[in-house]
Amino acid sequence: VVDALPTERRADYLEWSLERFEESEPTPELAIEASTRAEILAALLWALFANPDKRVRWRAAHAGRQLLQGKSGTELAAKLLDLLNTREGGGFSDPSLQFYWIAGQTWTLMTLARVSAECPEVLAPHTERLAEIALGRNWPHALVRHHARCAALALAEQPGYELNRETIEELRLANQPACCW
Repeated sequence: VVDALPTERRADYLEWSLERFEESEPTPELAIEASTRAEILAALLWALFANPDKRVRWRAAHAGRQLLQGKSGTELAAKLLDLLNTREGGGFSDPSLQFYWIAGQTWTLMTLARVSAECPEVLAPHTERLAEIALGRNWPHALVRHHARCAALALAEQPGYELNRETIEELRLANQPACCW
């Protein structure tokens, strides 16, 4: 467009264009209540895991998997597990959109289950918490408990990360049809 204008009008067009840019609304500040890197990443992943667009959740799962396998993976896993009981996305979610917290739980635990099989040392400190989720009747969705169960069983099979036999047996039977046992 600028090339079509006479040279003397180009400065006017640039000034007009910059004025319009300056009149735009300021970017809102994010309301993030986190102080450590792990808390910020966990809050971001939590919001992305509950995004209405499944493609965003898939990308978040792949990014989360890579982050969890990094040097701060154990701390990040702890912060993600802490967020499982929240029903909102915090500063990283759009308040005008519905927050899919069950999807957030599902995708968080699906990612943790994958990491438990690939890097068990990252999730080893959280084995009992994952078993509690898998065996807890208060978790709202069978798929949430299934992924927690898969993670806990994968960790229990690793040397040095064992759960007691009773818990392992409960995990094997958890979320399974009763008529098959």
